[in-house]
Amino acid sequence: MADRDEDSQPTSVADDGAGRTTSALDRVLGVEADELDEHGIAKRFGISWEPPMPLMVAVGSYVGATFGVAIIYSIVVTSLQLTQGPSGAGGVIGQVTGQLATGQSPEVTVGTIDLTLAMRALLQFFLWAPLAIPAIVVARRKGAGVKADLGLELRARDVGVGAVIGVACQLLVPLLYVALRPFIGTPDVSAEARELTDQATDVVGIGLLLIITVVFAPLVEEIYYRGLVLRAAERSYGATIALLGSSLFFAVTHFQVLQFPALLLFGIVLGAIALRTGRIGIPITAHIAFNLTAVVLLLAFPDSPF
Repeated sequence: MADRDEDSQPTSVADDGAGRTTSALDRVLGVEADELDEHGIAKRFGISWEPPMPLMVAVGSYVGATFGVAIIYSIVVTSLQLTQGPSGAGGVIGQVTGQLATGQSPEVTVGTIDLTLAMRALLQFFLWAPLAIPAIVVARRKGAGVKADLGLELRARDVGVGAVIGVACQLLVPLLYVALRPFIGTPDVSAEARELTDQATDVVGIGLLLIITVVFAPLVEEIYYRGLVLRAAERSYGATIALLGSSLFFAVTHFQVLQFPALLLFGIVLGAIALRTGRIGIPITAHIAFNLTAVVLLLAFPDSPF
């Protein structure tokens, strides 16, 4: 009789014998019952992870990296006597520095410049390096390691689950903008992304595009936004505020007004998964699939409004 009672448990919830249960969603995400005791999902368990650095330091690293990239960019294009538009204080400092270094009279000029994929990749390196590398180094040398401090762990299940989530989110983006049409009209949401894909005219260009958008962007951004910022914010303010705040930060710092709603919702999805699993394996693979789907669609259908 006892065996029959155990077999008659609801299929939507599993008990590990110690009073801890996992839902059907947990099983899809690969969350084991004992893992719920190891991370701080919603603080409801009274347990939280220890981030490798404080929240303000994490946010400050982004501000510093952005400022530094603006300076480097402006120095390079000004030294080459190209026209460019300064990006804030960093851009102004960089432009004037470049002018002085090449014997030009200091003058702030505003214009436009078309960046090649190679130049974009170089600038992205200077932005990404200060975001991911310090967090990894601190976690390895002074913390409990990248798995414990950043949730940087990839399991076989993460690939398939993340791919489905990423593709689904990308394919649902048009529906989001259909709902927003009464408020924003019908703008070309893919315009900025198309600027990248339009430059990928050969095998080398496509390869470089994939390296930027499908390899490094998802990996670095998930380590930073979900592995570092989300965890540091959750430690200080709890899961709900951390999830909303880090997702807003993720969307805002992409500096893409039209893409803001989609980025915000996608950030919430990735953040919720990171909180529930205690890892960023699925967010990384979902982010890869999300970006790869966009690249493939834009290369295959360059005139698509989405």
